[in-house]
Amino acid sequence: MSLKLKNIGNDVIIHKDVFIKNGFKSSVGSHVAIDKGVYCTVQMEVGDYVHISPYVTIIGGNEASFIAKGFNNIMAG
Repeated sequence: MSLKLKNIGNDVIIHKDVFIKNGFKSSVGSHVAIDKGVYCTVQMEVGDYVHISPYVTIIGGNEASFIAKGFNNIMAG
């Protein structure tokens, strides 16, 4: 995986087509799946047992952040 994250847990699957602009400030817990086409321009804090479905887009400013504490499924509507 070429995506650089601040912290990453165990059993994490991140598709090669995922874009996280602030990956160096972002953390991902354990048992996480981030699917193809996810696009994020903010800092992410993803807890354990989170699934982000294909083509979810998370956009915000420089100070914005996305937090999913755990046991979540995020999908495009």
